[in-house]
Amino acid sequence: MDIGTSESRIKRKIPNEEFLRVWTLSSSPREAGERLGIEPVSARTRAANLRKILGEDVVIRHPRVVKGRKALKDDKEEIERLRELGKKFIEEKKDAE
Repeated sequence: MDIGTSESRIKRKIPNEEFLRVWTLSSSPREAGERLGIEPVSARTRAANLRKILGEDVVIRHPRVVKGRKALKDDKEEIERLRELGKKFIEEKKDAE
């Protein structure tokens, strides 16, 4: 996407009725954003703002999917494995010098 073009800067005005319908019928902020032609974070923000005004019972919350890895501090086996690797790499460096 070319950010410099005027076409990419045009904001589409989405009526609240349309937003609420699409948001409610979508399974995620990403899907709602795609259907509305806006970024998922924008859809999520707009839903949060409408939720504050209209109420929790009117604007649904989509479950947040957290993708990622387990926190290193909680993985004792991985900590030990990385410590051993670090020691090994230090020894390899010393041997190479």
